[in-house]
Amino acid sequence: MRRIVLALLLTSSMVLSGCFGGGDTSDPNPDFYGFGINGAQVTDFTAIDQHGNNFTYSDIDSKVTIVAFIFTRCPDVCPITTQLLSQVSTELGDKMQDVTIISISVDPEYDTPERLLEFTESHSVDWPHITGDVETMQALWDDFGIFVDKGYIDAHVIEDNNSTMEHRVGVVFPDNSSEMHMGLYDMNMSNISAINHTEHTFANENVSYVIENGSVTSINGIEDAWELYIWNSTESEWQPSPKTPENITIMMDTGHIGWVAAGANASNLMDLSMNNSSAPDSDCDGKGYVMGEGDGAHCMCDEGYEWGEDNGANNGGYLSCVPSADNDEYLVGHSTIMYLIDETGNKRVLWTGVSWDPELVAYDVRLLL
Repeated sequence: MRRIVLALLLTSSMVLSGCFGGGDTSDPNPDFYGFGINGAQVTDFTAIDQHGNNFTYSDIDSKVTIVAFIFTRCPDVCPITTQLLSQVSTELGDKMQDVTIISISVDPEYDTPERLLEFTESHSVDWPHITGDVETMQALWDDFGIFVDKGYIDAHVIEDNNSTMEHRVGVVFPDNSSEMHMGLYDMNMSNISAINHTEHTFANENVSYVIENGSVTSINGIEDAWELYIWNSTESEWQPSPKTPENITIMMDTGHIGWVAAGANASNLMDLSMNNSSAPDSDCDGKGYVMGEGDGAHCMCDEGYEWGEDNGANNGGYLSCVPSADNDEYLVGHSTIMYLIDETGNKRVLWTGVSWDPELVAYDVRLLL
């Protein structure tokens, strides 16, 4: 069977028993929004947290534990996951006194306690981030059914600490002429709203603008009822923003935004599925978009697609997206995985990817409390 290049992979021994779509909290076996699973108890382990202290799983005194897997060199899904988990914490409010969140590194050779501390501080979170020697971490990954592919991690490596990520701001003027501007951020960016991103990008690109009452009212001296659009990477199209500009978060809701004058044609915004300065010769076969640059450039493939074969081209297959293989293993995809664990230590709910809604995860947590 051909080699499948994935970061995290859940073995087929996991029994999926739940379904999507909310359940009855009075039901002893409620339906979850995530995948309900009959998972085994977590095997106790001791590793090291971001403060350099020993962290022992059996010391947790919570009714629910949320376990996620990250690595600090990841410039895309890991920061998104961290911010989403922060929103879960906010959503749960006082209930968080009965909940513990743990983020486990899949890159322990690089993720020292010092680097994990820097990561948590940059994202304004304080829950345990766990690392340790490779042997300890391998046993931990095995217990959660996680396969860690070093090649995938290497594909995410940003060459130096000053490397940047690009997020764009498009503009369509009343006469349907258009511009595309680039905002650059370091890999630890977090909590950047569409308004923040607009201010940052326009200021750096010398675009005049006026923002009033949480929205843009003038661009390059042109006053109009500017409408916010966001880039949907899954559908490869621009769509009207479902939320106000102040509530759109870059990297969580979208990677790129556009401002379209009233009555102008939004289709004049640049098609970003075919245009990415990090890898101008790759469009991910029309089934994703490119993140990273240079040797670290890789496709973020759409649902149902994965990286292609390592044929010596396309960064070892990382710049192509092909239909996921039909095999005996449940593929999490090249993103991430998260477990909800009950008070007895049993794995009960599985969430995959980074497109989940914090409110729905919080709902599942409440069912377990």
